[in-house]
Order: sequence, then C-alpha cells, then structure tokens
Amino acid sequence: MKRQLNRQSNQRGAVLIVALIMLLVTTFVGFSTMETSNLESKMATARELKELTFQTAETGIERALDDEVLISDSYIAGLSNSAWPTKGYTFTDPKLSASVQVAYLGDFITPGFSAKKGDSGSSMATIYYTIVGTAGRNNTNIRSQHTQGFYILQPKAN
Repeated sequence: MKRQLNRQSNQRGAVLIVALIMLLVTTFVGFSTMETSNLESKMATARELKELTFQTAETGIERALDDEVLISDSYIAGLSNSAWPTKGYTFTDPKLSASVQVAYLGDFITPGFSAKKGDSGSSMATIYYTIVGTAGRNNTNIRSQHTQGFYILQPKAN
C-alpha cells in the first residue's frame, strides 16, 4: 500500500501539461482552418463579382448592337476621324454600370456577291466595326472589358 501512495505522489501534473499542449495545438489548427475558410470565401465572392461584371459588359455590347443610332454615329465618326462614340447603360442593380464604344474600322468589297449576271465586280460591301464593352461594380476595383468585332453586309454604294 505504501508503494501505491508513493507512485501517486511522484506524478506532478505531467498529464495536465500534455493536455494543455494538445489543447494549444488544436486551437492553432482551428484558427488556421478558419482563416483559410475566410480567404476562400473572399476569393469566391470576388470571382462571382468578376463574372457578373463580365456578363454586364456582354449585355452592354448586345444592347449596343441593337442601337442603330450608335452604330451610324460610329460610322460617321470613323469617316471624319472623330473620337469613338460612347454610350452608357444602366441596369436594375444600381451597383453595376456599363459603357460601350463602337468604332468603324473600314469597308471592303465582299467577294462572291454579284447583283447582275456577268458583273465581274461585287455588288455588296462589308462594313467592319469593333465594339468595346466595359462594366464595373461601383465602389470596387472589379472591372471587366470585352472587345468584339462585328460587320454589316450591305449593297455597295455607287
């Protein structure tokens, strides 16, 4: 019985120290996991906003392609070497804004078209444009820019 009491008195809190060290390690792992999760959440949000601004720029381009006045203004500006016409668009989300610029690049005779039988020249012209859509989320650095080319096929002016 004396031996048993002696062994118990020789233990001076070693289990307590090991338990505290294990608790400290577990706490560090928990904080590290929490920080990683927080960073991944921020990255996912930024990616989602970047995709949203890209789609907004695409929507601005699609709206501009339907805007005959903007396209004709860019044709006139291109002929007179003026600045590209710019148009802004608003959306239902007040935090998003987009603008587009349309530039006339030139017109070329389109091979393969003939208005009359035996006509060696083409009767059609292709008018080339480039359109740049820019969108952003207000009060952030998140912006997207998308450039797209398009052309209009029309009868050649005589």
